Amino acid sequence: MQGVCDNQLLLRNLVVRWYGSAQDSRIFDNSSLSEDLENGIVPGILLGDSGYGLTEFLMTPIIKNNLTAAEKR
Repeated sequence: MQGVCDNQLLLRNLVVRWYGSAQDSRIFDNSSLSEDLENGIVPGILLGDSGYGLTEFLMTPIIKNNLTAAEKR
C-alpha cells in the first residue's frame, strides 16, 4: 500500500493494488502520482526513506558518513 498525505495530514494519494511483497519504490515509480510530479502536474516535494531514489520531487536521507563540504551545505 502507498499512502501520501499533505502538510495538513489529509490523504492525497492511495494505491492498494500491489502485493505486500512489492517494494515501496516500485509502487511509487509505477504510480500516477510519480508521473504527475515528474511532469509538473502536481506541485510539491515528497519525503521518503532510503529505499527510494533521490529525484527533484522526492527527498531521501543522506546516509554517507564521509560527506564532502558541498554535500554538508
